[in-house]
Amino acid sequence: MKKILILLAAIFLAATPKAEAALCDAMPAEATDIFSGASSSVVAIESTRGGAELYGSGFFWDDLGHIVTNIHVLGQNRTVHLANGQKFKPDIVGYDPAYDIAVLRVPASPGIMTHGSSRILRVGEPVYAIGNPYGVGISLSRGIVSGLNRTIETTERRKLFNLVQTDAALNPGNSGGPLIDQRGCLVGMNTAILSPSNTSSGVGFAMTVEQLAQIIPDILSGRNSEISSYPGGPASSRAVPVGYGPEPEFRRHPDIE
Repeated sequence: MKKILILLAAIFLAATPKAEAALCDAMPAEATDIFSGASSSVVAIESTRGGAELYGSGFFWDDLGHIVTNIHVLGQNRTVHLANGQKFKPDIVGYDPAYDIAVLRVPASPGIMTHGSSRILRVGEPVYAIGNPYGVGISLSRGIVSGLNRTIETTERRKLFNLVQTDAALNPGNSGGPLIDQRGCLVGMNTAILSPSNTSSGVGFAMTVEQLAQIIPDILSGRNSEISSYPGGPASSRAVPVGYGPEPEFRRHPDIE
């Protein structure tokens, strides 16, 4: 039976009102320009769990050093690698286990991506994923929007709604990384794939930038967040982490405390 597999990747940053990214008004751009403009905002995350190496991605949400990523990519002995070669031991600001989102902080601010809107995405439109697949370093993959308003269910029987589906290559290490539209603007955070083999199958899912904008301020303030959810149709197969070690415990998160 097919499985939806949560990838290792991604970071999004929460912001105070003065530090939030500007809204996108750019024109469509070439892939080379999109990567050169966004890659400095993306980070690679390395840690360990159960003696195994764990890889993930993330990106700066604001100019205060906040990085957003998925909880499931975080183990112990965490190191954040910036695109300019700097590396830091990050602080964990907080996390929301219901949505597998964590916010880290480092003493750096290399720039943030302009926020776009998932509401104007169309099926067939080009999108790009930047992340750290298999720990090889910051990389770009290209695909299209394959579907909108998708619903998946996690291993803890929580449903995630309104996800963007893409066929851009997503592999372990990509989770937490940004999904970017054809203008080079942030539209989501790569979080899961549908795959029987833990590798890219052309069926990936990203949380939308609007969902992140609801959840991250509550993480920064220490409040529990409740995201507006679309009732959607029946959920697809249950989501499980793609890991290089045991599945993390999302209720207590002993691996990241």
